[in-house]
Amino acid sequence: MPTTKSRTQTASEKLLLRIKEIWESQDFNVHQFELKQIEVDAKKLCLNADWSIVSQAFTILGFICGMKEDVAGVLSNFNNAIKYQPSDSSVHNNFSVCLDYFGRYSQSYKESKIAFEADPTDLQYVRLCVQSCCACCRFREANILLDTWKKFQPENEDLKKYASFIDEVIKYLDEYHLKDDELERLQKIQEDVLLSAGMRPEMFFFQGYYDEMDDMRCFYREIFLNQPVEKIVELDNLLDQKMAKADPPIPFLVLRSTIFSFTSDPSPSIKSFGN
Repeated sequence: MPTTKSRTQTASEKLLLRIKEIWESQDFNVHQFELKQIEVDAKKLCLNADWSIVSQAFTILGFICGMKEDVAGVLSNFNNAIKYQPSDSSVHNNFSVCLDYFGRYSQSYKESKIAFEADPTDLQYVRLCVQSCCACCRFREANILLDTWKKFQPENEDLKKYASFIDEVIKYLDEYHLKDDELERLQKIQEDVLLSAGMRPEMFFFQGYYDEMDDMRCFYREIFLNQPVEKIVELDNLLDQKMAKADPPIPFLVLRSTIFSFTSDPSPSIKSFGN
């Protein structure tokens, strides 16, 4: 007969598995009644003597806060989850997933890297770390991570898509002598504008844009927001101002060969890399 501890552990694991299933469905409203009960159960588990169970409980509450668009709750609960199990790679991975959802790409990258470095054989961690590197414009680092992915799933279709895309981007970056750190700096400015406006991105695009007038290509990063055009224009103007006032100044070549902007159009407005 299972002990009380093992039964509780099983209960916390089941709740965590279920909350991740709901998260991945992205259809939170359908599960409102179930989520309320899961939240009640998770809060009870926070009082458990086993720290691994407490960490799982805070992870569950973190996901629930994410579904409620409560960013402060996400940060608080996941930081508590990490406090109780700082070496648990799954906690950092789950935190990274939620951070990415809210457009906190820089912090998501850091958490995904902690998870990957703790267990580089877990393909879920490898994949998320590749995604996070791309979100932060760290394409050369993502390319190195692809080698780890290839060792385990050389024929994986998602891997092939990432490899093709990243290869095209790096060719462009090499052509214009652009460094990952330079692009990541622009990405952070764009991220700061997004977060200061209190908005959550729906998705983002990386594009390769050819300027026929100046006979050169541009690296183009668009973030899609479910906002009216007027708000998009306001954010773009604010982004331009922050980039113009950046200290130290952003090199002219970097500004000339990159475009970072927001959009209310869910489809890419220009051709993608490789086209």
